[in-house]
Amino acid sequence: MPDLANDFSLKVYNAIQESNRIGYSPTVITTILRSYDAVSVAKKLIKSGTIQSGFKKLSGLGRIDLSFESIMLESDFCSLFTKEELRAAEWRLSSLK
Repeated sequence: MPDLANDFSLKVYNAIQESNRIGYSPTVITTILRSYDAVSVAKKLIKSGTIQSGFKKLSGLGRIDLSFESIMLESDFCSLFTKEELRAAEWRLSSLK
């Protein structure tokens, strides 16, 4: 599982780099990731119940694929999260439609 968590972190960091490239700089998340691992951050964001501004910004840029929610739901990473967390990620993504 540690390797999978590391792979998830790498995917998140790559998404952050791509976000920066397209004009969105997720500074708050980048700061949080200096203190906590990406899996823990994803779980915390999902549990908050709040739709974060970065999620909305990525949606507006047509790049919701770069969000924690989208990455969580990738088949490679689902096992890192509970069913409830995955359902919350799905709900958040569906709320954009």
